[in-house]
Amino acid sequence: MSDFVEPPVITNRPPSQVAVAQGSTLSLCCAASGSPQPKVLWSRAGQSFDSTMASQQKGCLEIHPVKYNSDGDYICQARNRFGLAEKTTTVTLATKSTLNVPLRCTFNTIFNNIFYVWQ
Repeated sequence: MSDFVEPPVITNRPPSQVAVAQGSTLSLCCAASGSPQPKVLWSRAGQSFDSTMASQQKGCLEIHPVKYNSDGDYICQARNRFGLAEKTTTVTLATKSTLNVPLRCTFNTIFNNIFYVWQ
């Protein structure tokens, strides 16, 4: 009887970069092979997640809602007793387009002081 052993290999790679809007849902999935079957967990900067803001099931991480501080590096880790494989996804917050509105500037001088008013 021979046991086949293999360190983890990530087979379904998450994207290296993702932009997501604040208030939306972030979903990242990762899968791995190995023998024994590796356990796949996500972390952010080496820390686990608060269950009130994120859930993990079957190698997928879901964060809802995305908050102003949800950006950063998210790490998929596949681990078994023979090794560790990691892939990092950098999450950035998508920004809304800047609204360009023409403004008019007026100024007044009072006793050598200049006062600007933008309208």
